[in-house]
Amino acid sequence: MLSNATMSTLPTIKYSRIRTPKRLTPSIKKDGVHPKDYNRFKLPWACEDCVYFDYQNQRCTLGYNSQHHRQAEQARSYALSGKMALCRFQEIE
Repeated sequence: MLSNATMSTLPTIKYSRIRTPKRLTPSIKKDGVHPKDYNRFKLPWACEDCVYFDYQNQRCTLGYNSQHHRQAEQARSYALSGKMALCRFQEIE
């Protein structure tokens, strides 16, 4: 254990709060889906279920990034967290 004389000669360290920079683009909001609803209903939850999805080019015709809304990614996200990135512009036929 250090003596009081030694403690008084040690430099004091001041800690400052380090702020993280804000995101350049907003993150995607994911909605929780109850397992009962996921299994019971045929919910349109992926780009492939939407009328705005172009199957030939594999992209959204409205110009949105469909990476997080595709069936494979949605199923993976739901299996890991019980949440999905539901598109707010999705329309079904």
